[in-house]
Order: sequence, then structure tokens, then C-alpha cells
Amino acid sequence: RSLGGMASMLSLALCCLLAAHPASASWGGDFGLAASSGPKRLPPNYRELRVPDSILSLRGGNSPLHEQWIDLGNSNNVHVVAHAGEVTFTPSREGLELRWAVAVSSIDGYLNPKTAPGGGLGGMVPSDSVDEKARGIRTAFPPNKGSLSLNTRSCGDVGQLKGVRFVVVETATGRISPPGGLTLLAPIVDGVDMGYSIKTDYGSLEERLNKRTNLPTHLDGDQGREHQHRAPAMEAQLGPGAHLELDAGGQASRAAHRTAAFADHAGRQQGHRASGGGGGGG
Repeated sequence: RSLGGMASMLSLALCCLLAAHPASASWGGDFGLAASSGPKRLPPNYRELRVPDSILSLRGGNSPLHEQWIDLGNSNNVHVVAHAGEVTFTPSREGLELRWAVAVSSIDGYLNPKTAPGGGLGGMVPSDSVDEKARGIRTAFPPNKGSLSLNTRSCGDVGQLKGVRFVVVETATGRISPPGGLTLLAPIVDGVDMGYSIKTDYGSLEERLNKRTNLPTHLDGDQGREHQHRAPAMEAQLGPGAHLELDAGGQASRAAHRTAAFADHAGRQQGHRASGGGGGGG
């Protein structure tokens, strides 16, 4: 009975003590108890801690500016991921190189970063790259399907840089993806309008259509319609009815030519009959 009374007294004393001193991290540490409330202490290296990219992406953070897969055929591709200040290219096979340049001021630009306006973009070029004759750079992908990164970390002020234009080249055969003289754009800064991302290297839209489909430049009847459109200008220059007079003159000329040709043909036929009839009478 005495032991039970002492236990009850100890429990009551502990409850009073807890009520008088709310639990805290320091109090719990003094008594060897784990605090269940109060401020929590941060580790000494809390400034170096960062949330993994996978978690940030799930929560909507660290989302790429642009992402695409470049089809190389035979189930191979290059995965392109663009973040602000960096574009990463990850191939699914070996034996590839990147032919690339920078787009400055306009997304249609194609300039060697070493000579681009501002002079500060040369830091984007990897050490094992070579200049490409068409104002760009050629950089081989690292071995073992390694990723290739182009970034602006050592460039300082990037000026009006918009992004990286590129194609993927198969080193052994020279095969280019995408084909057809096209280059692709990966933005490297925020706010780039990707509404138009494929650059053509030749001609206007009409010229490309004519080359690819062999369309005629004039359709039947266009010449007559153009003549009708020119009629007001001819009247203004030569007077009312000028185009009608020119049309009538042309028709008269053609009629005279046909009449002369008919008369000449009829004369030859008459001469032939005359010579044939004379031979029969002799």
C-alpha cells in the first residue's frame, strides 16, 4: 500500500512539474526526454542542404525550359533538356557528335559562340570542340553514352543570347538528324518564344514550296487576269479605252495574218489545179 501511494505521489509531482515548465528542446535534453513540441533546431550545415531535383520537379520546381527527344532512327535518340543557363544532351548510342551554334538577338541566329556579339560566349565551348566551317562548333559526345552539357556558367553577361541551335551528326557516316537542312533550337534563358523552333536554311516559303512540289509559278488564266488588272493603269496613261484599242489592234493583226495565210494557200491550190488541167488537155 505504501509503494502504491509513493507511485501516485511521484506521478502527481511529475504532472505538476510538466505543467509548470512546458516541454522544450533544451528542457528535454536536460532531463533526457524527447521534446514533442517547441522550436526544432536546424543542423549546423543547414545552408548546404538542398531538395533533390526529382522532388522539386514533382512539386513544380526546377522545371525545364524545354525538353525533347531527337529521333535518330533504329530506336535511338538524343534526349535534350534545357534549363536556364544550361542545355544537356544525352544520347542512347555512341558514335555521335553535336554540330551547334548560338542564337543571339533572334531565335533564327546561327553564330559561332567565340565570335558572337559581346565576346563573352566563348566559355560555352567544351575544350575538345573544333570550329565548323558553317560558322558553328562541332563537339563529340563523351564515350559510354555520356551526356554533353553546354552552359553559360563561365560566360558572365550573356547579352541577348536566346539559345542553342543544333543538329546531331553520326560521325562514321555523316548522317544528320534532323535531315533536310533544318536546325533545332533549345532555349538557354527564360522568356524565349518557342512558337517557331525550326529554322530553314534556304529560301522563302513560296520558293521552298516550288522546290519541293514543283508547282508552276503561273496558273492557266493568270496572264489574262493580270492584263485586266493592268487596264486601269493603261487608261490612266494613254486615255480611256486604251487597253480596248490595244486588244482590238492585236485581234486585227492576227485576223490579217490568218487572211493572208488563207489567201496564199488558196492561190497555191488554184495554181496546182490549173497546171493539172492543162496537162490533161494536151
